[in-house]
This record gives sequence, C-alpha cells and structure tokens, in this order.
Amino acid sequence: MTKYTEPEMFQILNRLVRIYSESYPDDKEALNRFIRWSHSQYGYDYKTLLKMSNLKPGATYIYEQVNGVIYAREFNCSDRIEIGRTADRVKHDQLEWDLWKEIIEQSQFNPALQSELERVKIFYLLLKGDAVEIAHHPV
Repeated sequence: MTKYTEPEMFQILNRLVRIYSESYPDDKEALNRFIRWSHSQYGYDYKTLLKMSNLKPGATYIYEQVNGVIYAREFNCSDRIEIGRTADRVKHDQLEWDLWKEIIEQSQFNPALQSELERVKIFYLLLKGDAVEIAHHPV
C-alpha cells in the first residue's frame, strides 16, 4: 500500500471533492457525506472541506501551511482560504475545546469562576459589537 504524506493526502481529497462537485453539481448530499467521511478518517474539518469544493476548477493554487493551518491561494493573488488543518493542529484545537468545556462545567459549582466567565463573555460581546445582548453588569 502506498504511503502518502499529509499534504499529498489533502491534495487527493481536494481533487476528489472538486471532481465530484463538477460531475454532480446537484448532488450536495452525497458530497457532504464524502466530506464527513474524510473528516472522520483524516481529521479534516468538515467546513473547510466544503470550502475546498468552492475552489475554481482549473485554477492554479499555492498551498501554504502556517501554524498547522493549511491555506490555498490562487496563483498571483494574495487572498487565501483556509482549507484544512494538520492532525497536530486538530488535536491541539480539540484539547483547547475540551479545556473550555471543563471550565464551563466547573463554573456551575464555583461562583468566582462563573463570575469571571461572565466578565469574559461581556468583554467578548463588547469587542464583537453585540452590546444589545449584554444584560449583566458586575458591581
């Protein structure tokens, strides 16, 4: 069996997504199933694989990897699209997500932690510009 490097495997999946979406443009359900399967097999993010299906057929792309995030940009263009993440980056992101879930769960039993999380939420909403949703003001 041939062993492929991660970038080679990603390019193969990218080509398969493009070929399928060009051949069967109305069959989005099957394309979504394939993308979900590749996510379960190789850890590629479902949403970024959907972005891959929107790459222009026949265009030349340059693939870049920065901090475990894989980008595609069209040749002679500076705009890049996130199209995947390395296995290490996916693992790192999952550990980060698990930590946040644990913090949120523990805040139910710790008023000080709950208060700090509320402050973070308010700060985030202010940065985001959704001040309408802010209903709590710590004293």
